[in-house]
Amino acid sequence: MKKFLLVFSFFVVLHSKTEAQYDRGYISFQTFYDELSPYGTWMYSQQYGYVWAPAAHRYFKPYASDGNWMYTQYGWTWVSDYSWGWAPFHYGRWIFDDWRGWLWVPGYDWAPAWVAWGSYGGNYGWAPLAPGINIHVGFGWRPPSGWWTFVPGNRFGDHHWSRYAVQNNRNIAVNNITIINNVYNDDHRSGKTASSWMRGPEPRDVERATNSRVRTMDIANAGNPSADRIINNRVTIYRPEVTRKTEARPRVVEDKTNIRPANRQPDNNYGNAVSKSSRPATQQPVAPAVDSRSAAKASQPVMPERASAQTVRPAVRQAQPGAQKPETRSIEKSVPAAAPRRSAQ
Repeated sequence: MKKFLLVFSFFVVLHSKTEAQYDRGYISFQTFYDELSPYGTWMYSQQYGYVWAPAAHRYFKPYASDGNWMYTQYGWTWVSDYSWGWAPFHYGRWIFDDWRGWLWVPGYDWAPAWVAWGSYGGNYGWAPLAPGINIHVGFGWRPPSGWWTFVPGNRFGDHHWSRYAVQNNRNIAVNNITIINNVYNDDHRSGKTASSWMRGPEPRDVERATNSRVRTMDIANAGNPSADRIINNRVTIYRPEVTRKTEARPRVVEDKTNIRPANRQPDNNYGNAVSKSSRPATQQPVAPAVDSRSAAKASQPVMPERASAQTVRPAVRQAQPGAQKPETRSIEKSVPAAAPRRSAQ
């Protein structure tokens, strides 16, 4: 009888440990809207719904600025130095807009990184996945050349890898990139939601290229939104389950034409992005835009103003089902009225 109780107690403890490991908590898109607002700008896209533009340095590029790759039980994991990195590098997708630059589209599923992987001329490369790109065994989508980040194979996984990043990616023929198609089928192993993502280069291949051992680290769940951290040889990331809350919406939404224009293609000078940054990785929140007429009245509180309802048009397809636009009021335009060019996606 004592032996039976001992075995039973062992399974109870094991089950409790497993449940605790998967106890990631729950949030909605409202958490994304609220937590990221101090560090960037929410705007409305006809195609994607609400999207977020980070207030980062001019050389910012997703998965190429202020962060490193660590190998975990779920594959190569992007460990961001940004205090807001827990969200846009592990949920949703990125798009590049030739007017504003890189924009994040929120998503429901967590992954160690939503990127495509490839190799080219002895280099390992990766690029953000665009919205609507599905991960499967026959995956073969090739991001535009300017989206890719390449580093010599013998420097991949190096803490200072950005010093050796390959410049001028536009000279690389995208069709010559060998896609690394290592799909990880989650099957609820990382938490409550099952999804699939790309694991990246095989550790044995990286070990051969770097002549050093690749250590597999465990991922631990952080209790609140914070920067990704390495604590006690574990990668600690805030990664809650995202539920569908149809009434979620940003409290402040700016008209796309009211935001600093970026009429350009992705910068390829990301190799020294950290040293060229005009804002530290753990940047302080930025104040929301205000109406200049209200700001002139020093004796009155300055309240954030929202974009004109005429410039925020209904989306053809929203990333957040059932989401409604917030009530808006007009503000003065700060850029020329020239229409932006279409996004290079």
